[in-house]
Amino acid sequence: MKTVTVRLLSLLALAAAMGLGQTQEQDVKGWSTAKWGMSLQQIREAFPSAGVVKPAKEDYTAFGRLKSHVMLATLHASAWFEFPADQDKLCAVNLDVDNARANRPQAFETLKSELTEQYGKPATSQSVSDGNASGSGAVTKSVVWRLTSTTITLTWSDYGDVGFVSVRYAERRPDSTF
Repeated sequence: MKTVTVRLLSLLALAAAMGLGQTQEQDVKGWSTAKWGMSLQQIREAFPSAGVVKPAKEDYTAFGRLKSHVMLATLHASAWFEFPADQDKLCAVNLDVDNARANRPQAFETLKSELTEQYGKPATSQSVSDGNASGSGAVTKSVVWRLTSTTITLTWSDYGDVGFVSVRYAERRPDSTF
């Protein structure tokens, strides 16, 4: 019995030294099957329904984009795949929740819960309300997760009938604090 106890304690000490049983930071290098650095063609192969969205000719800073309809948790969304104008490498994915007008607060909370469950506690959380005398006004909430390779930003912005809920997955460069 003493030998079994000593072996068990040795295994527990080894497991503790190796960090077993501790949660490690979840890292992602993109969103879904889209990974940072993939070419426009690779994204089109991974998301066959994605269509090219061309920027206005005079907008030289615009990102080349593909757009596809996807499911985000239980919500319908539009996925915008972004590529810098001077490179054919995926650098960000914006997910805009469709038809969330009546349920923007609920959509935000659903996504916040899902993202927190998947990536842990957010790095930052901010809420800004700009009310006026009639009681209406702008509301903006944002929550940010900073992983090793990716920054995930969940945003809800609302001003009466106008607003949106979106999630942005952006490549995080080693020299970036964002």
